Amino acid sequence: MLKNTFVLILSLLCSIHLFSQSQGINYQALLIDNDAKEIPGVDIEGSYMPNQQLTIRFSIIDENGIVNYQEEHQTQTDDYGMINLVIGEGTPTAQSAGNFEDIDWNGAAKNLLVEISLGATTNNFEEFSSEKLHFVPYAYHRNITATGTMIIDGSSTLNDTLTVANGSPTFLTGNLAVDGSSTFNGLVTFQDILVEDSTNLNGILNVNNGSPTYLSGNLTVEQTSNLNGVLNVNASSNLNGDLNVNNGSATNLSGNLTVQQTTHLQNTLTVDATSSLNGRVTINANVNGNQSSKNSYPLRIQGSNQGIAITVDGGRNTGKNFITFWDANGAHGRIEGQTSSELHNSFDYIWDQTYESLMTATQTALVVADVAGVDDGDAAVVEGVQMVAEIAHFAKRNVKRENSIGIAFESGGADYAEWLEKAYPDETFSFGDIVGVKGGKIAKNMPGADSYMVVSKNPVVLGNMPPKGQEINYEKVAFMGQVPVKVRGIVNIGDYIIASGLNDGFGRAVSPEKISINEYVKIVGIAWSASGGNGSYSMINVAVGINTGALVSVIKSQKAEIEGLKKQLGKLDSFLSSKFPDYKPSEYKVSNENTDKITQTDNVTKTSKNNDSKMMIVNLLENNPEVLNNIMKTAREDLDKKGINYNLFEQTKELANNPDYLIQLLKEK
Repeated sequence: MLKNTFVLILSLLCSIHLFSQSQGINYQALLIDNDAKEIPGVDIEGSYMPNQQLTIRFSIIDENGIVNYQEEHQTQTDDYGMINLVIGEGTPTAQSAGNFEDIDWNGAAKNLLVEISLGATTNNFEEFSSEKLHFVPYAYHRNITATGTMIIDGSSTLNDTLTVANGSPTFLTGNLAVDGSSTFNGLVTFQDILVEDSTNLNGILNVNNGSPTYLSGNLTVEQTSNLNGVLNVNASSNLNGDLNVNNGSATNLSGNLTVQQTTHLQNTLTVDATSSLNGRVTINANVNGNQSSKNSYPLRIQGSNQGIAITVDGGRNTGKNFITFWDANGAHGRIEGQTSSELHNSFDYIWDQTYESLMTATQTALVVADVAGVDDGDAAVVEGVQMVAEIAHFAKRNVKRENSIGIAFESGGADYAEWLEKAYPDETFSFGDIVGVKGGKIAKNMPGADSYMVVSKNPVVLGNMPPKGQEINYEKVAFMGQVPVKVRGIVNIGDYIIASGLNDGFGRAVSPEKISINEYVKIVGIAWSASGGNGSYSMINVAVGINTGALVSVIKSQKAEIEGLKKQLGKLDSFLSSKFPDYKPSEYKVSNENTDKITQTDNVTKTSKNNDSKMMIVNLLENNPEVLNNIMKTAREDLDKKGINYNLFEQTKELANNPDYLIQLLKEK
């Protein structure tokens, strides 16, 4: 055995290489030939093994028998049989778990196993010794007191509390990994902090100096963060949770603020520059109060010469609403856009454009006709000059139409109403009440009323706003449109609804055939719905303010009856005069039934000078069909150039293409 041949005197020196280039444990040994005979008092020089080649293998084994580190050294003894090695500077073997600096010196027991192989080969190792490593001076310490600066060039892992209790600076040029709590009892000054991963601040973070704080990673704040100075955000900021600004300090955002969740501002938010809100804005305001108080409104626009500007994408049309009015039951009204296309395709616009083009072409043709010596040319020129004013009238009306294009108000309400003052302030009303009106005041019992109207339910437009605080002395009264009216008795569609005469706010129905002359003044409107059942009481939909046509038809009917009576009276006068010479005829004058039929000859002989000139033009055009056809052609070319679709409506198509239709219109005008 190798142990019977020589002995190995082992010396482990408790030292450390403090250079950054290497780490290790000094190791010394003396090799002696074990077969030499010792002579007392005499050195046995021949027993040393000078200049002997050998390979030494060191293994550091933990308390569980696991090799933490293993390396080999190929060396030789010196002239005195000595070897000097540093454990840590050898060649790690394949069995080694890592490098020497990776050994975990955690205070647990470790053994040093030494194996030796003589000669140049490394495959004949013999275990020589296995000794405990009782003390590793540079790797494990329970307490360290550093009176000066401590420089750590590599990664440091602190598994327990690191307390910096004095005023000395602590500089970390490498990574600081803290697995547990870190308590800083004094001031900690960070010149530059780089956080590349998530950092959790579970307590208050106070940034009280003027130095910038840069966070290149995520900042998660689970509790209150106090910013006692200005917070400048120069780039995009993502706030995935609540942002509460509870103090009076300014918050200046010079870059983008992106909030992906709810943001609560418990105090006033003041924005001194332009703000762009690219998403939906919902104001859940707990604001209540009287409608006359400005403080009752959640959204107030003030401090400028203008109010609110609303722009919708694309062009205006009735399918795009500028404002829609909602309540818990849905939408009840809107302000929507109108378009020039809608105007330009309307009947009245196309009619006026067509007529204007015809008049312009006629004026030009008349001047040409006069120059060419066409009969009645002088009169034609006079009428042509008069047509200039008529053309200007159409042009002015079209310009007004163009400028009037804008918005339309739509609502569930169906009437225009105004506030009218109560004649008796204590009188109460409800919608559908019929009231008498006199001198702009209303009452259910109004002696000598000028007219009768209805209290509105839900007007789409409400005018004549009363003075502030005086609304209780006024009531909304419908002037035009459809309103529900309280009616007793049976009602048929088309009946007149008149005041009941009982001064109770109710109405009653009268058919057009049965209404008397004294009931005309009591008419409120025309029934557009009928009553059901026995008709004791109903809310009837009544059209108010648009009854002229119906009244005219009644008046015509009565006029015809009166004319018939006059004729009968005339015949009676004639009979009585023939029988009784002293009979004095009545003063009634019987109308000639043909007086309403004015012939072309009558027009020529009885109308004014202007009408005489008009008939001259009519005669000129009728007698010169080529001039008339040229006028029609010129007018159509002008309309085509303007993009007016005169063929859209049957009447405008006739006006632009049928000469006889134009002549008839000129005769009527």
